[in-house]
Amino acid sequence: MEYNLRPQWRQWTCATCQHPTCGRCGLSHAYNNCYAVNRQCFICHNYGHYGRMCRTLLPTRKSMNIRTSKEKSSKKKVRDSLRLSSYLDRKRIMRELPFSSLRFGSFRETVQNNNILKEELLNVKEKLVKSSALKQELQCALERERILEQKLSATENRNTELSVRLQSISQEKVQTQITEKLTAEIVDLRKQLEDKHKHCDYVLQYLCDTEASYERKLKEEKEISELQRQCYAKVEQNMVKKYEDLKASLERDIEILRQHRMNQNEPQGRPNESNMYQTNQCHLSHTNSFRNNTRSSRNYRGRGRY
Repeated sequence: MEYNLRPQWRQWTCATCQHPTCGRCGLSHAYNNCYAVNRQCFICHNYGHYGRMCRTLLPTRKSMNIRTSKEKSSKKKVRDSLRLSSYLDRKRIMRELPFSSLRFGSFRETVQNNNILKEELLNVKEKLVKSSALKQELQCALERERILEQKLSATENRNTELSVRLQSISQEKVQTQITEKLTAEIVDLRKQLEDKHKHCDYVLQYLCDTEASYERKLKEEKEISELQRQCYAKVEQNMVKKYEDLKASLERDIEILRQHRMNQNEPQGRPNESNMYQTNQCHLSHTNSFRNNTRSSRNYRGRGRY
């Protein structure tokens, strides 16, 4: 064991005083210089205190009864009583110690006189004897464990040899079973291959026939498409011719109408009603023929698509 001979006992470790509140900042601080000395009050605009401690603008309270003594609440009284009892218990325990009233020098003399170290040495010797006995017992147990380990290693070697033999026998049996299964599977596969060859020949014949039929159909469709294209070209040529004829007829009608207007503008008698009637009928006949031609061309195209 190791002893620390420094004095490690104190009767009370907390502070014995309480700092009062400052008149400048309103806080309780231990330092002498207050930070509110160089600050300006926002109420009276004077330097040396904060606004919360300014009393220049507050009204005087002469009529109010000011309390001179403060009474503590029940909780605070219970708290203070518990603190005082705990303090007295600690103080009593420290006073009961044999070295409570001694200083460091006197404590050193008492340690030398009482010979505590000698007693500790005796205790250490007893512990050493016990540890040596335990060491011998542990060595005996280790030797026994070594013998058991040797026996276990021998048994493990025998077990490994037997396991190798069993594995070889099991592998031989498995190989024989596998060979039998493989022969049976080979026979089945040969039969399946023959059946598949026959099926493939049948499928090839069917594919050849289908290809020939598809080629015929494609040729027929190509011929039909070419005929349709030729028909469409002829129809387009006819439509162009009809459009040109209609255009020429419309131009003629426009010229006739212009001449008729010119005749109307001239200072003559009444206009000829027969000529107006003829021009209107010509215009209506041309428009009706153009509509019929467009309808016939649309119907022909719709039939060709389907």
